[in-house]
Amino acid sequence: MLLSKSKLFFYSCLAFITGITIASFLPASFLQNDIQWFAVSVFFLVATFLFWNTTSKKHIFASMFFLFSFFVLLGVWRFSLTTPKTDATKIWYYNDQEVTLIGKVNEEPNVRKSNQKITLSELKITNYELRIDGKILVTANLYPEFSYGDIVSMTCKLKAPEEFEGFAYDKYLARYDIYSVCYYPKNIKKLDNELSFTDSIYFNIFKFKNVLRTKINQGMSEPEASFGRAMILGDMGAMDEELNDAFARTGLSHVISISGSHVAIWILILVFVFLELGFWRHQLFYLISITLTVYIIMIGATAAAVRSLVMGVFILLGIHLGRLKRLDIALVFAGTVMLMFNPMMLRYDTGFQLSFLAVFAIIFLHPRFLRLYEKLTEKYPVLNKQLYKIFFEIISISLLIQILTFPILVLSFKQFSLIAPLANLLILWTLPFLLASLIAGLIASFVFPGWGLALFFPAKISLAYIIFIAQTLEKLPWAYLKF
Repeated sequence: MLLSKSKLFFYSCLAFITGITIASFLPASFLQNDIQWFAVSVFFLVATFLFWNTTSKKHIFASMFFLFSFFVLLGVWRFSLTTPKTDATKIWYYNDQEVTLIGKVNEEPNVRKSNQKITLSELKITNYELRIDGKILVTANLYPEFSYGDIVSMTCKLKAPEEFEGFAYDKYLARYDIYSVCYYPKNIKKLDNELSFTDSIYFNIFKFKNVLRTKINQGMSEPEASFGRAMILGDMGAMDEELNDAFARTGLSHVISISGSHVAIWILILVFVFLELGFWRHQLFYLISITLTVYIIMIGATAAAVRSLVMGVFILLGIHLGRLKRLDIALVFAGTVMLMFNPMMLRYDTGFQLSFLAVFAIIFLHPRFLRLYEKLTEKYPVLNKQLYKIFFEIISISLLIQILTFPILVLSFKQFSLIAPLANLLILWTLPFLLASLIAGLIASFVFPGWGLALFFPAKISLAYIIFIAQTLEKLPWAYLKF
């Protein structure tokens, strides 16, 4: 065999991802017949086995070619399954028509300053007496308020999502299987219903999440409260638009949302906590994985949070198995698993792209820069080597991430931050303390409910500092470029 088992697994995952990449650029009409793609992939799998147990070098090369071709075509086939089929049983069949329908709120409503967005499934068009497959994203007024599991009745004109200002909004929603939208429906109201056992579990999770929101709101004023909710609970919609822009222009957007960097910090904090509590190192993988999973479920298991959890757990697994030098396999396998469930993330999920590239920079490129630093300090000794190392790590990681994500940032957001390395240097050191103080404040607020302002004061100071840095650096000349 030309390749070891680990390399064979690694390149097979890369081949699958390559297939999804190719398919994401193919015309939809080319992918309609998914059975053909599956049949061709099976043909290459059979050919692989026919040449597998031979000693001829040509046959071994042929078996490798057939194997990797199988995984490429498997990726194309998996992506082809996301191509929507249109008939009278699909909700998008009724786009550009006014319909009266009933649906169930199947996700936590995204409440913003001026409206709320709710996703409806289990649809029934009442004027046709039809049960319909699919989902609708509804933009409605703030009142009446809705919760997960509510049955909603309304009348609206369905529309297909459209691209606007260069943003592929239709593809962005397609990754959630949403091909119909409705803006400010008429006669929208809640109907009486009884929650199923599963729905009641999710309902109580989101109810507890609302309690956490209230605790944060009671302990801090704006804009720190909305910033803290975004970091801990994933509430991105309530953030002030100008503040969001300041974070984007200074390269600090990763601080707001629950991302791969958050999970990495959580892992560091939890390692310290569990070791201090007396647990053994070989128990850390299980303890941290369970703790992070409970946390992600507790905040509603948003797509970004689940994505970060999967990446974090696979990298933890690589460390647990003693494969520190094979974290590349853990990263690629994590990406493969996520793309198996939702292949549209590869091209149309900017968060997935940025997280993947950021972790890639930390795992692959940063250690090489660190070795360069070690060589330089051996040749040119410095007074405080450890302190300089911390500064070097923060700057090098920030620069590497900025360089790797440059094309995505320009294409998606039409701007690029030049001040990002300095901004990250000024705030990254605060994140472990900030996240720890936010969680500590939340836990303590249940024990001492009237002490919110005092309990959240350390977190408020850290949040205010980060906001100050972002708003100050944004105003500097040449802080960012617009394209």
